[in-house]
Amino acid sequence: MTQNPDALCGLIARAARLTVTESMRYSGDLYNTNIQVKSGQAITPGAIVGIDPGYSNVFTWTPGENETINMYAQIQGHVITFVITSDGLSRVLTFNTGFKSTGTLNTGAVAGKVFTITFISDGTNYNEVARTGAM
Repeated sequence: MTQNPDALCGLIARAARLTVTESMRYSGDLYNTNIQVKSGQAITPGAIVGIDPGYSNVFTWTPGENETINMYAQIQGHVITFVITSDGLSRVLTFNTGFKSTGTLNTGAVAGKVFTITFISDGTNYNEVARTGAM
């Protein structure tokens, strides 16, 4: 259906209330990906934010301070996407326990900017596979 595996990450973020089955052809090989996307889960801001991947595939929140995000559990092969909206004050988000990310996210000082970050679990860590800039 698509030549770009990164497009799948965008599909996940847009499909917060749907079950998606995507067959993807890339580099001549066929990959079948069955993705169950549960209803989006809103995160309550706090200095330390704990994530349970069993609740959702899509987590949304507006940070209220600098925050450290920890993963409570691992589900091998599980894909999660964070949709983060800035509140107008510069916030630094640190993906900590249970994550391997490319670094912190600084939301900047413009209200209403949206960022998405997608991770896939290898059973030990959720590894970052995609990140947008401010939209």
